[in-house]
Amino acid sequence: MKIYNRVSSFLLTGSLLLTIGSGCLPWQQEAPAAETAEVVDFKAGSTITVGQNWFGITTPSDPIYGKRQIVIDDWQTGLSTKLSWTLKSREETVESVAARAAASKVPVGQIAKIPDPVYVDIDTEGSITTDALGNAERILLPAYWPTGDYDVNGEQNSLLWLSKAQYDELVTERESHIALGLFDSSLQNVLNFGSNVTSALDKLQGKLADGDSTSNTDITKLTAAEDWGSYELLVNGVATKVRTVKASSKLADYVVLANPENPLILKVSIKPLSLGFTMLSSMSLVKSLAGYTINSVSY
Repeated sequence: MKIYNRVSSFLLTGSLLLTIGSGCLPWQQEAPAAETAEVVDFKAGSTITVGQNWFGITTPSDPIYGKRQIVIDDWQTGLSTKLSWTLKSREETVESVAARAAASKVPVGQIAKIPDPVYVDIDTEGSITTDALGNAERILLPAYWPTGDYDVNGEQNSLLWLSKAQYDELVTERESHIALGLFDSSLQNVLNFGSNVTSALDKLQGKLADGDSTSNTDITKLTAAEDWGSYELLVNGVATKVRTVKASSKLADYVVLANPENPLILKVSIKPLSLGFTMLSSMSLVKSLAGYTINSVSY
């Protein structure tokens, strides 16, 4: 009996040591994803890191380039916010493009000696303000945020969040409506799209021409999945699983933080078939129509 007790004690001690070594005591449990999602909150000084994805495929992770670093300058829960953002990217110089093009023009039988591309860092920044966190109808994709100060107060654009009204509808009835506010008329004039592309963009944003057989409601209708989802997010520097609501429209898929006071849209993936041939034929435009993936939050 004494030998048995000693063996049992040894095994228990060893189990405790292994558990402690893994960073968790046996009476401690990882916080449920639902609880973690509900405690995520923001205040002035909170930060959000956003990467881009194209049709749901996230671009290769890079610690410096291609990620939008967002600081919340002002935060009124469920009402309004002001965000400041910076984005570092790399672009090949005009001289480098020209040099590589010229080097490729050699006669048949010769091997072209193409120089390595030369890149420069491009830093862009801006700020964006909205007062529509409670009643917004649209979200603005970060890929279309203009540089400088941009104010969308009074325009029912909620930036990275579902409005509280949209979230409540989605959770209680599994249906709501949302449009993608890619840009306003002033930006459209700057981009100078042709009429065909402009019509396709209007469709993507839930605007339809006269005579279109599909209703605006159908275009913007958002339907939630039956079950809760989960999403791995870096929260205050710790990899954490949070509970989510997954939803889809004809235009895009959404992953939303399951938090009625802070329904942050963690991921937006535009569906390629929703763009139509006109959109897909313009590669420069397709590259601009990036969805996004939120990588981390700190509050």
